[in-house]
Amino acid sequence: RVSMWLDGKVNMDAMRFAARTWKEEIRASVMEVVDDDDDDDDDGSMNGPPASPSAWDYFFHAITIPWKVPFAFLVPPSSLGSGWPCFLMSLVFIGGLTCWVIDFAELFGCCASVPNEITAITLVALGTSMPDLFASKTAACQDEHADASIVNVTGS
Repeated sequence: RVSMWLDGKVNMDAMRFAARTWKEEIRASVMEVVDDDDDDDDDGSMNGPPASPSAWDYFFHAITIPWKVPFAFLVPPSSLGSGWPCFLMSLVFIGGLTCWVIDFAELFGCCASVPNEITAITLVALGTSMPDLFASKTAACQDEHADASIVNVTGS
């Protein structure tokens, strides 16, 4: 009876799909090593069979497992709850990592006898600008006219 009532209130097929997706994300965070080499042609097709991951890929996979596993366990898939639980947990993690970066920047500034203002201007600003730099470089390399790169620079 409870199952029938719950099935009327909650889409159980969607819940099963979300549970399978979440389980696969957790497994992939530990087991899958991704080859990050850009072997795509200009038209997006591959140049033959996919290459096996290199030693560097295995190395970076190993050192990022402490980041991947908690995120995989605690951030639910976006198919659950119309994406709201995923969004909210992502905000929690972003806030937590921001506090962590600020604390370590202050600690580094204290150990290096650098005032907090200088530390904030250099380390924290650099940390927020580097992802934009890499995104702009990737967009410039992949786009014939580098439109996305220019938009990113202008928007920053």
